[in-house]
Amino acid sequence: MMFSMWYSGNSALESDAPVECGWIVRGTVQGVGFRWWAHREAKRLGIVGLVRNRSDGGVEVMARATADELERFEKSIRRGPPMSVVERLEVVTCTLPAESDGFTIER
Repeated sequence: MMFSMWYSGNSALESDAPVECGWIVRGTVQGVGFRWWAHREAKRLGIVGLVRNRSDGGVEVMARATADELERFEKSIRRGPPMSVVERLEVVTCTLPAESDGFTIER
């Protein structure tokens, strides 16, 4: 499922209100600079959240921004950095701490 499909089912949300969304990225996404690249993309788009490697070889991304910003971020994540191969992107719910105010890279 894409973010836009998930978001369209949440009609109570305002388009300019912050929304939280998470993604599990599958494919060749570890050891290719994916987390650093996602961090740079998030900063460029003004997105709050985090990115971290998963023990199953995937990468988890959690983000808070407007729906439009998250949709742009998802499009970037689907492409990934040049050395990555994104095979699948799963949209998942997430909850970021209320005090989150930047985008961090976790191990």
